Amino acid sequence: MIDNSDEVFEKYDKPLLAYEEFVQRCSNFASFFAPIGSMVGDMNRSKPVYQSCLADHPELAALAAELQAYDFYKFDIDEKTGRPIIKPPDPQRPVMLRKLYDAYLLIRPYAKKKQDLPI
Repeated sequence: MIDNSDEVFEKYDKPLLAYEEFVQRCSNFASFFAPIGSMVGDMNRSKPVYQSCLADHPELAALAAELQAYDFYKFDIDEKTGRPIIKPPDPQRPVMLRKLYDAYLLIRPYAKKKQDLPI
């Protein structure tokens, strides 16, 4: 049987994002580091792109643990009204975004298909 699975997906040939560009688009990438037990986080961390990077870069485990403890979302949703509630600015956000970018730099070379990276 011939494996044509790559034909179904677009090849990932986008250039590496600069930090400034990454920060504007990183909300989906942060889902790799959603808390353990969250469906989206667990699903993304089970992807081969993440697992391969983790196998080659054990330091990603400590970085991932730190990123999982941080809330990257700028707003919450009011459960009664369904309206967004904008969170106050977090002085730690720039530091955590830089760490998220560091994780992107580790994982990005392992992306072979567009679907590998949620960014």
